Amino acid sequence: RHKLFLEVIKMNKVRLILLYTCIVFSANTVNASVSNLLALTNNDLGKIKFHTEPKPLNFATFENITGEKVTISDFKGKFILLNFWALWCAPCVEEMPALDNLKMLLNDKSFDVIAVATGRNDKSKVNNFFETNNLTFLSQFFDSKSVFSRKLNIAVLPTTLMIDFKGREVGRVEGTLVWDSMESQKLFKEWIKIQ
Repeated sequence: RHKLFLEVIKMNKVRLILLYTCIVFSANTVNASVSNLLALTNNDLGKIKFHTEPKPLNFATFENITGEKVTISDFKGKFILLNFWALWCAPCVEEMPALDNLKMLLNDKSFDVIAVATGRNDKSKVNNFFETNNLTFLSQFFDSKSVFSRKLNIAVLPTTLMIDFKGREVGRVEGTLVWDSMESQKLFKEWIKIQ
């Protein structure tokens, strides 16, 4: 894997990131899916930072809207975007509709977006925010004491982790990204195929 990575180090940054993603996901580098991924280059997707090796996640718990404990292992078998956000974080609030829209547009059982309100976020205010902004495809999750986010080394909000079908973190975005852009939609569709 790493020899191929070094051989293509001179490629455009985004093209390199996308190729390495395919390698991480054990894709055949000559197939059409990889070619399609390499075609999806824009500056926004370049914000995705991929790990040299997938990282097993610490399955600390967080809560759903009813207070039940949840872990990432409950979503195993899906490609997941795990977003950490807060009501007081303006960029977080701004990108939530795009995450909701991406989940709706992909409409795939093997893909999920998990938005976790981190820190002190009043559940009724989060619920009002979801209703006011018509966020109908995202479920409400909470990490009120920030235990889950600390275990995953979340340093800034928003941060979104990309988790593969085996429940491993393969990359993350610190800050916002246009999650529902045409390029993003194509990218995640191709990743789902590769899996």
